[in-house]
Amino acid sequence: MSNNKLREAWDRISELGTSNIESDNLRRNIIVSNQIGAVLFVLSFLIGLTVVVLLPSNSLVISWFGGLAVALGIFLWLNSIGQIDYSRLLLSFVLPFIIVGATIHTRILYPDIVHDGSYYIPRYYMIGTIVIPLLIFSFEEKKPLILALFSSLVLMMLYNPLHHYFGVAPQDFGHEVKEESFISISSAISAIIIVAGSLFLIRLNAIYEGRIKLLLKETEQKNKDIESSIRYAKRLQTALLPGGKDDDVVKAGYQNLFILYKPKDIVSGDFYQVHDFGNQKLLAVVDCTGHGVPGAFMSIISSNALRRAVREAQQISPDNILKKANELISEEFNKEVGYEIRDGMDVSLCLVDQDKKEIQFSGTNQRLYYVENGELKEFRAKAEQGDIDSKVSHYDLVKFNYNSGGQIYMTTDGLPDQFGGVDDKKFGRKRIKETFLNVSSLPVIQQGKVMEETISKWIGNGEQTDDMCIMGFKLV
Repeated sequence: MSNNKLREAWDRISELGTSNIESDNLRRNIIVSNQIGAVLFVLSFLIGLTVVVLLPSNSLVISWFGGLAVALGIFLWLNSIGQIDYSRLLLSFVLPFIIVGATIHTRILYPDIVHDGSYYIPRYYMIGTIVIPLLIFSFEEKKPLILALFSSLVLMMLYNPLHHYFGVAPQDFGHEVKEESFISISSAISAIIIVAGSLFLIRLNAIYEGRIKLLLKETEQKNKDIESSIRYAKRLQTALLPGGKDDDVVKAGYQNLFILYKPKDIVSGDFYQVHDFGNQKLLAVVDCTGHGVPGAFMSIISSNALRRAVREAQQISPDNILKKANELISEEFNKEVGYEIRDGMDVSLCLVDQDKKEIQFSGTNQRLYYVENGELKEFRAKAEQGDIDSKVSHYDLVKFNYNSGGQIYMTTDGLPDQFGGVDDKKFGRKRIKETFLNVSSLPVIQQGKVMEETISKWIGNGEQTDDMCIMGFKLV
């Protein structure tokens, strides 16, 4: 039997009788009792089987360990049918009973070989069995717990009288017993100390468990409140985009455009914009510093600044628009916090002039990919300083002509920096180019779906490492 099958069998035995239990404490106690019973059952069965094979004439050991195995089998059966109180009472009672019965039976059958140790040692074993009820019953189960403890203590206190009754006490064999009363009293005191100490520790553990559960509950509620707030923030952030889904953009009249927008968390530091000026289209893909909530704040500020820069621009030119947006963001931060913010945004801003068949591209730390007739060209634009900083005074402007049917692609660094694949490597720029070339022959909307499938396959069972925003536009 494999380790997995053994583990499955152990788990099934541990869960006996717990299917309808709602209380965590009660469920835990039943699991502990099942595990104790299962271990003792296996041990008693193996010992009894070994004695049958090696010492078939030793009926004493066979009968008592066989009886113990049967009793523990009954215990597990009772748990399996939901009789959890009776089963645990049986478990707490059977061990001290076996100890008393086996000791008396041994001294009756073998009076010549017994010694005082065989009389006193089992008594101390019985002291240890008193802990079992404390492990398998909770404080809420007062009646069965008291009954189990009481039965164990009664059996321990009857240890001496029962031996005297059957004539197998040391005195009955002519052995001198010194300070028997002291031994009895010390045994009782030891049992009381063990019970009291165990009760104290269990009670202390219950108090700390209660505090931990309360803290966990409070933490879960706070997490729910925070998540609820963040999800509402996502709705606000999505409202700033020109369409939360590709279908929304298509309905707005951009049948030649696909946008793949994949936040790492609920909200994103990436965003995109689409501005329509008739035969001129202004497309932006932006990656703000960070992701999650900090990135989302940056994206909202940057998005508003970019919209205002476009609205106030005297001439629709990507380099001038970026310069204006940079100034607006810098002013906003300096006004709010009183010191210079060095965080920034990586941006690709592209103007498609359908009359002139011309592309104008400007940006920072980003690239524009142009695919035509199965060939891909990569364009970069630079700035003196890529951060949000008033010292940025110039952005490069890249211009080139295109032919109808060509396509442009822009992406943030979330995709090239994404780990995945067989070797858990970055997706990389080379693979991005290959992917854009492969999808360029497909209809635009299908390109976005294939890109998403490619990314999901690349990530596999891993985690997305950053926000992603990818835009593709078919030129007409």
